[in-house]
Amino acid sequence: MQNYRFFRGYTLADPRFYEDLGVLPEGDLEREVNVVRSADVRVSRRGPWVMCKPTDVVTPPHGWKIHVSVVPAQARDALRVVLAEFAREPFHFKVIRNSQLVVSATSRWWPPGQVGKIFAIYPRDTADCRALLERLHGVLGDFEGPYVLTDRRYRDSLCLYYRYGEFSNESLIRSDGTSAAVLRGPNGEEWLDERTPAYRKPPWVPDLFPEPPAEPVSRDINGYVVTEALHHTGCGGIYLAERQSDQTKVILKESRPRTAFGADGASGQIRLRREFEALTAARGTGVAPEPIELFQVWEHLFLAEEFIDVGPLAMFLAARSPLAHGDLSPAALDLYRAQVRTVMANLRAAIAALHERGICYGDISMTNIMVEPETLAVRLVDFESSLPFAEWTGENPATQGYRPPPGSTAWTDPRRLDEFGVASIEMALISPRNVLRDLNPHALVRCVRHAAGLLRYPLGDLLERLDLPTPDDDPPPDLDVLVKDAVRFIENTLTPDRADRPFPTSPQMYVTNPWSVSYGVAGVLRGLHRLTGQVHSGLRDWMDRNAAGLDKLPAGLYFGLSGVGWTLLDVGETDRGRELIDRADRTAPDDLPATVLDGTVGIGLARLAAWQRVGDGDDLAAAARIGDHLIDTASDSGIGLWWPRPEAKKHPLGYAHGSSGVAAFLLYLHLATGDGRYFRTARRALDYELNQLTPRGGSGIGLPGHADHPLLEPYWERGSSGFGGVLARFCRVTGDERLRPTLDHLVSCTLQGTAVYPGLVNGMSGIVNFALDCRHLLGGDSYRDLAAGMAEGVLAMACPQPEGLAFPGHGLLRYSNDFASGSMGIALVLDRLRRGGPDFNYTLDELLPESPDA
Repeated sequence: MQNYRFFRGYTLADPRFYEDLGVLPEGDLEREVNVVRSADVRVSRRGPWVMCKPTDVVTPPHGWKIHVSVVPAQARDALRVVLAEFAREPFHFKVIRNSQLVVSATSRWWPPGQVGKIFAIYPRDTADCRALLERLHGVLGDFEGPYVLTDRRYRDSLCLYYRYGEFSNESLIRSDGTSAAVLRGPNGEEWLDERTPAYRKPPWVPDLFPEPPAEPVSRDINGYVVTEALHHTGCGGIYLAERQSDQTKVILKESRPRTAFGADGASGQIRLRREFEALTAARGTGVAPEPIELFQVWEHLFLAEEFIDVGPLAMFLAARSPLAHGDLSPAALDLYRAQVRTVMANLRAAIAALHERGICYGDISMTNIMVEPETLAVRLVDFESSLPFAEWTGENPATQGYRPPPGSTAWTDPRRLDEFGVASIEMALISPRNVLRDLNPHALVRCVRHAAGLLRYPLGDLLERLDLPTPDDDPPPDLDVLVKDAVRFIENTLTPDRADRPFPTSPQMYVTNPWSVSYGVAGVLRGLHRLTGQVHSGLRDWMDRNAAGLDKLPAGLYFGLSGVGWTLLDVGETDRGRELIDRADRTAPDDLPATVLDGTVGIGLARLAAWQRVGDGDDLAAAARIGDHLIDTASDSGIGLWWPRPEAKKHPLGYAHGSSGVAAFLLYLHLATGDGRYFRTARRALDYELNQLTPRGGSGIGLPGHADHPLLEPYWERGSSGFGGVLARFCRVTGDERLRPTLDHLVSCTLQGTAVYPGLVNGMSGIVNFALDCRHLLGGDSYRDLAAGMAEGVLAMACPQPEGLAFPGHGLLRYSNDFASGSMGIALVLDRLRRGGPDFNYTLDELLPESPDA
């Protein structure tokens, strides 16, 4: 799962859907470049860039490139200088398309290795790069921008940087569908051109200019030794450090120059100075960290402050909320409500103490409030948005979901701004979906009311204090109507004329591919076929027009060829489906992880699906070869079997990535072949995750997302739901009485409470589907009742739109129609809740003994 910074970049172009920046209308900088368009100069768009290339220039696949870094206020003037040089002697370059994107490209949420890259220039060769650098140095002397962390600075310039890297796209496609640029050397060697925030070059390339030997990296910063990096962006970092003079632990906050510009034009360094002033004014209140000193090292500004050794309020929520732990007993609810009352009283007292000093805090959020776990005492951190009341302008940054809506009078009254933030915290402690306000405030209100009902938490006038509306567009209560409305929204918002995006989907599609089961056309084509009985002609035509894209897919089930092949099998295109599964199976198994999501296990499942549908023994034999490979490569932990991933720092658990997914495939393979080796290996793989089950809440159990890790996860991808579905299948096949009590215990605590997101893979719909698996495979109305209860949380997030019924995707910032996180997967779960029946999620339950729900 990606973080908020990743999703934010896809919210700039459209108010309802995640979109690539390439669909933005013509920007102010782009208009300047379009002036030079001619028969000899080609101008085009790519994402946030406008590209300008003379038609007679032949660009090598890789080489030295130049970056021009400027602050937002200088972007247009810098472009005019570059265009004047282009007119003298043309060269291939690109520039960010509009001035507002330049602000983004110097911000904290922009990828660290890309911050400051406002222009990129592609020289013809090494000599041309040196000459261009010298030309630009002579005309860009008055410009300055952020230091480009992937590059070296040219001479004494504050805007010119260079590095060696790719010019044209030659990518290594990873098993999860993401890609990495690959450079090939003169002897065929390969080098990954990763944009990590440090200067790198291929080993076969000499330096562009002579460089003095690199000085040893020191962790000593002005008498402080850094012991841990807590947070890092392209604009600076936050570090845990030790003061050498007395070994006191402190926090160091770093701000890089010419970055992180706010609405008032203030840079991050200006705000860090304001933070020091605010901390000084709050000294002695016990509310804020005690300031130690403000100092500069090279161009970077640092603030040293007291280290507050407690966790943020977000951690308190994850550790204490009954909704997160599936414990809705009266005792658990009473305790949590009392704890929330104490935290809120302490927070209000902390804000009042600042107001008595004439300070507006300005940026209240779940990560800026620190809570002592025993006493629930509150401390506040991150004061860079804080100002004296007399200086307040309402233009300082505030966290999305905790700030008033545009036009609110709270922006003009600093006391009211903080009061709004406090009320937003109370809402988050009930239902942490605050960001949903900007997309659909009615859905947010429904979520809060639903969660408050489960917690038996009296809302009082909380929603009124937050200026939230009374919903007047509740979704239809009838599941049949609701599913049809969700399908109507999916069909009415399809864009099959677009090669890059056949429907509104997750940002994950833009970094993988538009074909996949998870985020692309395969999952939606098969889902619509299942719900309507029809093969959608627009999506099927899209597949034909864009068939060349199949050559760039990985092999696996949820991101690649196996999933597309299985989809085509299920919509009646047997030959084409088998062909794609054959292509997937040509990937050497040692080159793939042993996983359902993106590895050999998923290919094995697709092979079994082909065998089931066609009856060709070659498919079964191929699946058996994969099963044999899994037996040969298993590691025995002493408590079960697991399949290591050498590149993984933590070993994942659960159906999509872990041993339970292997166990499911080998169980199916045993049922198809009768070979007992597969069952014995499957059972020991299941044992590995059975032995990872951990106490949860009051008397519950759960599965961590990773082995030997404390964070329990309830989801299909990692954690209890995906694993639990496999456990239910073993119960169905074996009748093992030792497994059933564990399963029922797992179901009862996993199906209590809520999760933040509504989707299938990492949200509530996947948890609902787990209960429906149990009902279908084992019988019993209690499972259906638990599923219906959890589904209430999903339905609270349904958003009526003119085209039908929408659901927010992962991140809750935009609607999405994909299978993994959006409306397609949700609609399939709700349809199964309505009708019963077998699982739809690329499983092979036809091989199991007949189910009670059949």
